[in-house]
Amino acid sequence: MCSRTTGRYRAPAVPRRKLGPIFAVAAAALALASALVMWTRAPEATATPSTPATAAPSPAEPAAHQSPDQPATEPVLRPVAAEPATAAAPSKPPQLGRIEVIVVPFGQVFINDQHISGDRPTARLPPGTYEVRAEPPTGTVRRRVELHAGERKVVEFR
Repeated sequence: MCSRTTGRYRAPAVPRRKLGPIFAVAAAALALASALVMWTRAPEATATPSTPATAAPSPAEPAAHQSPDQPATEPVLRPVAAEPATAAAPSKPPQLGRIEVIVVPFGQVFINDQHISGDRPTARLPPGTYEVRAEPPTGTVRRRVELHAGERKVVEFR
């Protein structure tokens, strides 16, 4: 549009948008994302000395921070081949072991054909033999892992 007095082009007046609602939505999204990250990391970070972080709830009873209708954060897996039973039956449930899987550069992780997700997939499992499978971009790799009570195994696929 030309100004009649100066003959120069002048851009038409455009009403300015109010940025308040946009910033409010962005702040709410940021708060929601940070709460989600804190919630997913809460079980490891909030472990107290009276409840060690390695103790996992039994499959029959959900954890204190989970509602009964939510799925467990760590899947319940059964060993491919269980350890041989001892002569006397134990009075307490067997202590769980832990398998951590590292796939370099990246890939999907499966333990006994059940997908395990996360940056560093970890599963707490009863003693026994498990098949760990990684599917990196280079192809599928399988390993059998024997896990004993209270043991921590780190399986790396490079």
